[in-house]
Amino acid sequence: MTYLKKATSEILALRKACEYDELKELLVRLYERQIEAMHLYYDTLPRPEQPIPPIPYEWNYFSERPLVHFNLAVKLLRQIYSSYANQAYLPPFTALAKQYSVPLITVRRAMKILSDIGVVETIVGKGTRVLIGSDTAAAISDFSNPNLKRALLQYLQSTQIILVICKDVARSILPGLSDSSIQSTAAWLRNVQNSGDYYMTFGICFDMLHEKEQSPALREILGGLMCCQYLGYPLYGTKPRALIFSPRSTAVLLKSLEEKDAGVFGAEMQRLALDIFQAAKEKMIAGGIPEAEALVLPPL
Repeated sequence: MTYLKKATSEILALRKACEYDELKELLVRLYERQIEAMHLYYDTLPRPEQPIPPIPYEWNYFSERPLVHFNLAVKLLRQIYSSYANQAYLPPFTALAKQYSVPLITVRRAMKILSDIGVVETIVGKGTRVLIGSDTAAAISDFSNPNLKRALLQYLQSTQIILVICKDVARSILPGLSDSSIQSTAAWLRNVQNSGDYYMTFGICFDMLHEKEQSPALREILGGLMCCQYLGYPLYGTKPRALIFSPRSTAVLLKSLEEKDAGVFGAEMQRLALDIFQAAKEKMIAGGIPEAEALVLPPL
């Protein structure tokens, strides 16, 4: 406290004298000394017996009107993919409004977005039914609907970000993975090989990285980026070409995962993400969204 009183007196004197260079140097020294004292103090404290739970963190895609309902639509999309089977019914709008602490009109607008994307449909007298996974869902060839157009652009932007960062994320996280985590993901990839559902490969690998990220904030952001991939649902059955999901990528990722080769794993993740991005961008431009042309990639 004696030091702080002396420093405060010097700060006032320098401010009155307009000696701003000296004032800045004094503030920097004061800050450095404060940080040093804090470190010394915390080093004297006993360590907690149990790990401290991470601070809750939520990444809001949109937080201001009128796009708050779009943010809710993405949250609902994540819940649908994780908790509801095809043809299942969602809770009533009033229950969803209470669950997410939003007005009823926001839930209605969010459901309208999901309906325009083709994820749900409203059945009069029954409720809102999930369509994801339905073999009878009609392919969408016209992307002129404003909600669908906005959703697809956000999907492509999230794919662009994932493509840029996935190699570095893999190289950062993979070396520290436990054997059980690797074995669990490897088992999923073998199931992909046995079933031929190669479109699941990228999601399985990226989800593993997202779940094992140590930072709660980064983990939430990676999860949010992956959740935005669900917005690309309408693109899977559209022309001019199918999204590329090759047996080769699954085999390379499985082998590099088992060998803990972060370099090969990250490079193959990036190559697969590039295939997905290019095919999706081509589909969107062909479907009438010229804005997708503006989404370009830096040198990789």
